[in-house]
Amino acid sequence: MTTNSLGNRLEVHVLNAGRAEGESIVVRTPENTWGVIDCYARQLGDRNTNATLSFLRERNVGRLEFLCLTHPHEDHFRGMSHILEEIPVRFFWRFAGMSKEKLKFLVYYAKMSAEKTGEQGEVENADELHQIFTLLAKLRRRCKGPLKFKHAVLGQQLYPVPVDQNAHFQVWAMAPSGSATELYEDGIMRCFDGDRLKEELPRSHHNLVSIGLLIIFRRTRIILGGDVEQPY
Repeated sequence: MTTNSLGNRLEVHVLNAGRAEGESIVVRTPENTWGVIDCYARQLGDRNTNATLSFLRERNVGRLEFLCLTHPHEDHFRGMSHILEEIPVRFFWRFAGMSKEKLKFLVYYAKMSAEKTGEQGEVENADELHQIFTLLAKLRRRCKGPLKFKHAVLGQQLYPVPVDQNAHFQVWAMAPSGSATELYEDGIMRCFDGDRLKEELPRSHHNLVSIGLLIIFRRTRIILGGDVEQPY
């Protein structure tokens, strides 16, 4: 999608659109910077299967203004570690809720659930989620140009930074709500009895914290819904 002249345009590229899983969105901003929303690689051991990374390489993208993980379903995060390992990121946006301590429970939940199924793909996905947050923690601790985090919630302006509601290009979070994130956190914590996984969440429960985005460029409005299902 383009608006105005070649030198002042907005592009939104949807990768893997129409497939059963793995949709990723790449944004070229009017400032000629780049952002990525979600990622999917068919084979974690082969980066050439990562459509998002291939797209960025082909355009010689050397830095991302933002990288967004809408919610913890594998078809939205699988292969995101590839991007974090290859391309510097200025801002990382992730689903709201989940303090640092509770995020450990989410990763632990993914690992325990995967081990319970015994399926190699599920184990790989759980390891990938762990790898993503391990990389993020390392990047955040860097002294020079540390990665900056935002936990997206309903009604929050994510971009530009510092916040400017008169900017010609803006990104806002349209979901999740505070009640949805609380429900999700409570659901994760109820799955544990000490260190033991006593029950599992319905798969759709992860959609409770899915980020919905509103992109504004002058008179253009684009809504990116993630896997938002309903308000809470």
